[in-house]
Amino acid sequence: ADTAHTAGAAGASSAAGAAGAGSAKPPKPTNGWKLDKNIQNWLLYNIFDEAQVDEVVFAIMLLYIPGLRGGPLERLRESARESNFGKGAKAERTRSVLRELA
Repeated sequence: ADTAHTAGAAGASSAAGAAGAGSAKPPKPTNGWKLDKNIQNWLLYNIFDEAQVDEVVFAIMLLYIPGLRGGPLERLRESARESNFGKGAKAERTRSVLRELA
């Protein structure tokens, strides 16, 4: 799990660079960079768990989310809807993700 987390952090860091500051839609990377599908899936599956995805990577993922398309976008949207209850860190993360998906 630590390897995936570390790889996820590295991949997500690149996502932040590709996202651009203040843009409505992240531009397509010009250097051919693409977040590894397995890392993306792991991050999206664990995004609400602060023990798995630290605050820095979570903040980067919030920048990455607007660029999601297709299946990953729909799965994240559904997961966020199912997790949107209660109080605490998970609930706060869920609401942050839902704001990005709006």
